[in-house]
Order: sequence, then C-alpha cells, then structure tokens
Amino acid sequence: MDCDEKLNTDERDGCRSLLCDTNGIIIAEMVYRCMRCSNVNDYMGEARKHYHDKHMENELNYNNNYLPIESKKNRDDSENWNCNGKLVSSSTPTESCTRSGYITCPVCSSTRFYTTLQRRYGQFTCVACYRFFKEFFINPTKYSCTNLGKCPLDVKSKCKACWINSCSKTYSVDERRKTILEANRPSMLSLRKKTKKHSNLMMKKTTVIVNRSPLVTVRSVFNVQIA
Repeated sequence: MDCDEKLNTDERDGCRSLLCDTNGIIIAEMVYRCMRCSNVNDYMGEARKHYHDKHMENELNYNNNYLPIESKKNRDDSENWNCNGKLVSSSTPTESCTRSGYITCPVCSSTRFYTTLQRRYGQFTCVACYRFFKEFFINPTKYSCTNLGKCPLDVKSKCKACWINSCSKTYSVDERRKTILEANRPSMLSLRKKTKKHSNLMMKKTTVIVNRSPLVTVRSVFNVQIA
C-alpha cells in the first residue's frame, strides 16, 4: 500500500479535533499547521496530503544530495531536526539516528537506555556528557586536577577537569571549537603549594607543643617543692 492509499484509508482523515470542558461543551477547535510552511488545515488528512504533495518530494531530493565541504563548515552553527523533531546543532548528524537501544558512553563509560539513539559530535554518547560538552563552549572554564585523566567518570559527581579531558579526546569538533578547547585545556594541579601549606601547618603545631612543654614541667616541679 503506497502513501496515497494510506492517506485515503485513514479513519482520522475526516475527523476534527475538538476541546471540551468538563460539561462536554465545545470550547475550542484544533487545526493542523504544516511544520514546513504556514499552511493550516482543519482536517488531519488534508494536512498529511499537503505535506506529501508539497514537501515530501523536495525532502527526498535534498537527502540524496551531499553538501560541499565548505558549505558544511559555514553552516556549523545552524540547526537541524533529529528523529524526534527536536532541534539539534549541525555538528550532531541526523543520518545516524536509530530508534532505541542501550549505549555505553565512550566518554564516561556508563551504560544507558534511550528511546532514540543519535550521534552527537560524531559519537553515540549519553545525554549528560553531550550537555556538559555543549555548555562548555557557552561558558569555557579552565579546570585542573591532581590526577588528570585518572578520576572515575561513571559516578554522579564527576571531576570536571577529567570529564572535559575525556570529552575532548572522544568528540569530533570543528576548528573554532578546537581553538576554545586548546585555550582552556585542563591542567595537572601541582602538589607543591598543597604540600608547602601542609608543612607550615605541621611546623606551627610542633612549635606550640615545644614552647608549652617547659612551662608545664616548671609548674609541676614548683608544685612539688611547695608541697
């Protein structure tokens, strides 16, 4: 059965959507607006037929053509639609979208189930890592860690330095984002300052104990002599 036959046999094609209050009184009527243009129809069948006749052929022709490399670079910040109709950036290809399944995130190594799987920055990853990486470019921050690259990421509270370090090694980005990553690359936190501060604290405690010890001894001897 082709698309035209399906359009004619759907029982909902001639139905209109009405909104009623608790007493059954009609208070509003829904219409169907085309997602690609400003066309509005009262019936679902008319909306489907309009989309099929006006946009389906153009959409198929567009998918069969490849954009030039330079065109892809210039449209890096544009928006596309994923399988669920949600807006995503052009750096997350929509052609690699599948319906559902489990994925083991190559960034944080956690395994999750999603109703829709989609490549983000060239990889099938979890939403948490994708959002963290996406927000990093909005507000770039230079993180540091004493164990850079060794902190576990399959936990709720992740080390952000190790997290962004793993993201930068996993995701594929354009030259503009690479520049941001290079300028804010996470660094190894030096233990020198931390060790020096700890040593000063220990010396202070030792000095207090040494200075007080003679006083305690003198008082003890004095008390014994008086007794």
